[in-house]
Amino acid sequence: MCTFSQIVSAGRTDTAVAGGRGSGIRFLLTCATIVSLAAAAFGSVSVARADILQISAIGFTLRTPTGSSDQIGEEMNGTLFWAGGRYMAPVVFPTDGLQVCSFALIYRDFDADHDVFASLQKKSFRLGTDTALEPTVVMAEVSSSGADTNTRRAKKSKIKQATVTASRAFYFVTIDIPEPSQLEILGVQIEYKATCP
Repeated sequence: MCTFSQIVSAGRTDTAVAGGRGSGIRFLLTCATIVSLAAAAFGSVSVARADILQISAIGFTLRTPTGSSDQIGEEMNGTLFWAGGRYMAPVVFPTDGLQVCSFALIYRDFDADHDVFASLQKKSFRLGTDTALEPTVVMAEVSSSGADTNTRRAKKSKIKQATVTASRAFYFVTIDIPEPSQLEILGVQIEYKATCP
């Protein structure tokens, strides 16, 4: 063990002994090596750690055609409730090269007649071209299924074009609710890390 008292003692030993044999210095170098190896090990663990982007449903914006009967919805206890239409929110990844590992919708659906759909999408662009005409890529899509009074999660781990290219694309999430109904949307979760399992 390289305790603080041992390190101090080792330093004093070499200082006090004129022309000393350097045993204290060797001990200090050994401690430094152990610390460096430990830092490297912990560093590799942190790279493998998954991060999760969370977007609350109450932050989504209704994007609907003019004259539509879509309903903006209400906030109820932190959920989007009694809403109908297409809701959208941007996704901002911190850097290029990350891998999107999963996409999930957190919801409560106690309406047997209606389901909610959510998708993670990518809009690539190339400067000097008419990018607006190019379709978006649906990276992942999930939906509710059946009625249940409990909060549930619909999750997908198979992601299309999973490598993030934030410098050449924009990312966003859509939530489609067919019409105002007994659906409570809490939000979405996007898991990403350096490499997926």
